[in-house]
Amino acid sequence: AAVIARGVDALWLPGDVVVFVALDGIVAAARKARIPVFTVNPPSVRKGTLFDLGADYFEIGRQTGRLAGEVLNGRNPATIPVGPLMAENLCLNRQALVGLRELGFAEGTNLRVVRQHAQGEVVNILPMMRNFDSSEVDVIVPFSTPVLQASFQVRAKPVVFTYVTDPIAAGAGRSFTDHLPHITGVGSLTPVEDIVGAMVRLLPAVRRIGTVYNSGEANSVKVIGLLRESTRRRGIELVELTAGNTNEVLQAAQGIVSRQVDVFYLTSDNTAFLAYDGIRKVCQDARLPLVVEDPDAASRGALMGAGPGFYHSGKAAAPLLARVLGGESPAGIPMANVAVNEIRIGREAITRLGLRLDPALVAELEGKR
Repeated sequence: AAVIARGVDALWLPGDVVVFVALDGIVAAARKARIPVFTVNPPSVRKGTLFDLGADYFEIGRQTGRLAGEVLNGRNPATIPVGPLMAENLCLNRQALVGLRELGFAEGTNLRVVRQHAQGEVVNILPMMRNFDSSEVDVIVPFSTPVLQASFQVRAKPVVFTYVTDPIAAGAGRSFTDHLPHITGVGSLTPVEDIVGAMVRLLPAVRRIGTVYNSGEANSVKVIGLLRESTRRRGIELVELTAGNTNEVLQAAQGIVSRQVDVFYLTSDNTAFLAYDGIRKVCQDARLPLVVEDPDAASRGALMGAGPGFYHSGKAAAPLLARVLGGESPAGIPMANVAVNEIRIGREAITRLGLRLDPALVAELEGKR
């Protein structure tokens, strides 16, 4: 704020860790003064900077991975020279330039977005909610069931949630119309029956399915109940293990694999999802098909990804959020549910697992969107 008060035309941010922790506040102050921000840290444009020009950290990470592979194969680190590598990456924020958003709200013009992330630690969620509740924000938008449940403690601000499996099971209300007066939003109950049906068509020989979940998450308990019913009707054995935190997930996943299951089924459980990369590696090492309640997982090593996904849930919440931003009380806005199911099949996983799948069947399953 002091720098802006001196009449600068723009703000440039170097790679200073302390500064980047406060990036949201810096961008907000710059927007208020109608001056651009640019950085050396791509992709800060996602938080509202005008452009970033700096190191391509993906490429640097890839090169570092190669060096790590050489060390794992026995090469002495003392013989490997230290960098530097400067693969440049330019990110341009067309959104900041054009400033157009659906429903008449444009970030940087008449909308300011303050983002916070719990970094996978549930203990961080309630302090985040309390901080928002005492801040100048007009509405709080929780993502996921644990964050929604923390918003029950909010007293001063309206809440519009999204990407929550079952808001009723989470405690947001007794029905979609009879809910907490300061809360509304969009649930996305996983179409478990459709997913299991598609999985059985894809892999008819499946007899044992393994899964890991946190029994302390209301959304997971709901989905596991649906999964039990669906597998029981088909005569399939469901092998379950629970994990109370992300540190326990990998061990539980290894336990599932050791029980000779035919498929690993990863639900929308938040705790397990945070350990997705570890679960994927366990399944790959065991040559075990992985089915995930997220369509995008098909491009990240899963054989099949299915479910509503982030896009449809977020899009459905936008009209409700616009109504609240326009001054309407959440008490009079019914909660909604997204009944969309996308199915995507991972071609890389098909090849890696040596499967021979009917192309017509794959096309048919992916056509059910």
